[in-house]
Amino acid sequence: MKYKTILTVCGLIAATILLSLGLVACGGGGSGSSGSITVTGIVLDVETGAPTNPQSSVQAGSLSTLTSAVDGSFSLNVPSGTSSLSVDTNGPDGVFTFAIPPATATEDVGDLYVGPNKVTVTGTVVDASNNNPVQGATIDFAGVLGTTNASGNFSLANVAYPNSSFAAFQGIVGSVRDPNYFAGTFNLSNATLTGGSIDAGTILLTPLSSTTPPPPPGDLYGTVTPAALGANSTVTVSQNGTPFRQTAADNTGSYSFWLPPGTYSISAVNGTHSSTPVNVTIASTTDIHQLNLTIN
Repeated sequence: MKYKTILTVCGLIAATILLSLGLVACGGGGSGSSGSITVTGIVLDVETGAPTNPQSSVQAGSLSTLTSAVDGSFSLNVPSGTSSLSVDTNGPDGVFTFAIPPATATEDVGDLYVGPNKVTVTGTVVDASNNNPVQGATIDFAGVLGTTNASGNFSLANVAYPNSSFAAFQGIVGSVRDPNYFAGTFNLSNATLTGGSIDAGTILLTPLSSTTPPPPPGDLYGTVTPAALGANSTVTVSQNGTPFRQTAADNTGSYSFWLPPGTYSISAVNGTHSSTPVNVTIASTTDIHQLNLTIN
C-alpha cells in the first residue's frame, strides 16, 4: 500500500510537469502572435481586375487567411523574416507563389495578380543619360519581383496572364527602382506574347546625380480637371506611342514628372473618362513646362 501511494504521487507529479511543458509549448508558437509581423496586400484576378471568386487563401508557412470578398485585401501575421507568400485561388487557376521583401516590420506587398495562365516578363533597364545598363534595379510587375543583371536585363517568371480579357493586364503598371535613379514605370499594353514570354523592351531610368534636374515639382507639371475626375486620375507620358512614365494625380488633381529631354505625349484617364493627348517637348534639363489637362 505504501509503494502504491508513492507511485501515485510520482505519477501526479510527472503528469503535472508534462502538462506544464505542454502549456508552455502551446503558448510559445501556436498562435504566431508573439513577435509576428503584419503583411498586407490585395489579391486580384488578372482576367477581371477584381477580387477573386471564390476568395483566395494567402499562406505563409502554416499560417493562412482568406482574402476579402469585397476588395481582395488581406492581412496576415507572419514570422519575422518571412520572404514568400502562397496564394491558393481555391479554383482552377491553382496556386501562385510570390517573393516578398523579408518581413521585419509591417509590410504592404501591394497588388498580387493571379490568373489562368503564367508567362515570363522580360526587359532591359538602362541609364537615360548614357544608355549604360543599370545593374541591381528592383523590378515589380503584377506582384512578381526581380532584379536586373550586369547587362541591365531582367526576367520575371510565373506572371499571371489572362485567357481572353486583357484590359486588366494591360492596365498593370510595373515599377523600376534603384537608389541612384528616379523611379520608373512601365506597362505591357503594346507588348506581344511570344512563346510564353512578353518583352517590356528598354526602360529608361533618369539618374539622380549625372544631370541637373529642376527643383520639385519637376520639369513637367500641371493639374487635371474637372476636380471630380482629376483627383487620383492616372497621368501617362508616352514617347513614340509607348508609355514612358506614369503617375497618379493627387486628390487635388495635381501631377508632376521629371523627364529627360525629348518629345512626349501626355494624357490622363479616370475610369472611362480621358483627356485628349497633348504633345510637349522638353528641350533641356532646365526646360520647365506647366501643362493642364481636361478629362471629358
